Amino acid sequence: MSYQINTTTTTPISVGTTQTAPTTGPMKININLNTSTTSPVMIDTNMDTSTTTAISIDACLNTSTTSAVTITPVLNGNLTITVGMNLLYYTVGNIVTVTDSVDSNNYFDGTIETYNCMTGVLNINSIQNINGTFTSSVVYNVLTNGLGSVMATVSPNLIFYAPGNPIILSDSTDPSNFLEGTVQTYVYATGALVVNQITATGTFGMPVIYNAALTMSTTISSTSLPLSVTVSDSLIYYVPGNPILLTDSVCPFNYLNATISSYTYGTGDLVVNNISSSGAFIVNVVFDLTVTPTNSSIPLTIGTGLSAYNTPGNPVTIVDSTNSANYLNGYIQTYDSTTGQIVVDTIQNINGSFGSSVVYNVDLSIVLGGKITIPIPAGLTFYTGQSVYVSSSTNSNNSFAGIVEEYGFGTGLLTISSLQNITGAFVETVIYIVSLSTPFPIYPTQAYKSVYVPIQPAPPQPYPDYTNVINYASDQATYPSANYGYKKFGFNSRTSLNNPVRGFSLGHATCFTNNFCLARK
Repeated sequence: MSYQINTTTTTPISVGTTQTAPTTGPMKININLNTSTTSPVMIDTNMDTSTTTAISIDACLNTSTTSAVTITPVLNGNLTITVGMNLLYYTVGNIVTVTDSVDSNNYFDGTIETYNCMTGVLNINSIQNINGTFTSSVVYNVLTNGLGSVMATVSPNLIFYAPGNPIILSDSTDPSNFLEGTVQTYVYATGALVVNQITATGTFGMPVIYNAALTMSTTISSTSLPLSVTVSDSLIYYVPGNPILLTDSVCPFNYLNATISSYTYGTGDLVVNNISSSGAFIVNVVFDLTVTPTNSSIPLTIGTGLSAYNTPGNPVTIVDSTNSANYLNGYIQTYDSTTGQIVVDTIQNINGSFGSSVVYNVDLSIVLGGKITIPIPAGLTFYTGQSVYVSSSTNSNNSFAGIVEEYGFGTGLLTISSLQNITGAFVETVIYIVSLSTPFPIYPTQAYKSVYVPIQPAPPQPYPDYTNVINYASDQATYPSANYGYKKFGFNSRTSLNNPVRGFSLGHATCFTNNFCLARK
């Protein structure tokens, strides 16, 4: 009998397929990193623009009803009055105080529910602090103390006019009159812009063109709007979170760096965000796209109720049913046993060609937590409970680990269970290398345990079962014949070759590790 740390399978083997699930219909897999928009896209990276028409802005905090009115405020109620138009600070949510212009003892507070800057119609709700009487028809003064907002229309397709970005609106006829605020909303297709949290400097009231300028840098990528385009379908590397480069196909000096926000597999609808730009973008052009393949995934539909596919992390091989030379490997991310929807990610080991619409087989090979039996040489020192590591002799990235469940001393058949740390692909017939992680399991619950190992030379077959022999004194041995036997040694995790445990002599043994020795009779 021989002791070896490493061995190999006796012949090339295929780890094999334990289960196959075909896709429910033909589908495409596109492994390209590069694609293009299906049509020209308009992107404007300018930070500056202007209102499309002259607008009137009233920066006053106070206004009044346009005529004498009779109103009846009710606690927590609401009412409607008409005041001046284009009032900058009369925005939804701001608090207003409404006061009788004849008798200031008659007043109440409320919250702006809606305000139409074109008509001056003001709806007030959540009425509080009602004081005095409200029986006469009078003009009412209205005062607000909140931050203002303004609506305008500017150029469309401004990629950096994202909500939250700081902006300045300045009078084109007198730049000393300007508003500082924040982009609240911007409609990419129409240019409709709402700016809020405004503070005003200068005088306002006349209708003028306002120049708009963002006061942030394009290098701050998180301040861009999402950009929606359509590209090729079935791109496995177009996964949310992957970095992507969009380059002007006419002038490659113009480009955008971005991150994939979403991608619809099958339609090619792509949304990118976190954009930073270089160059100028003022016309419709086709953009060329290149993704950095940090992540990858393929959504497929297979049969329902397949329990073997329920374990995320199990490796699978996706094989072209019309040509088995076209295959790739990945890991189960999710599987819905009700719908049959399965997502395979971390794509690797791509072989052959892809792009045609075919049925693919989704094959399970070795399974996390499962077991496998492989042939290795007979007569080796493999014991139940040992940890082993198995790797392909042609590609060490294809490997897995497990625990020895059974070893046939005479047959060489090794059964490994509790499979874990499964990486790579198992689609080829190759020699596999089997390595022992530890020669014997360690027993931390007792200071000393008994280990029985055959003495050299190896006795004839069959060997007696020595794995269950226990409770022998340290100097005892069992000999099946005059020349062969099994010697018992005590050991613990603190043993070293210079400090052997009781009942053991270094002169009578060959020691391979601190916890494993072979003795010769």
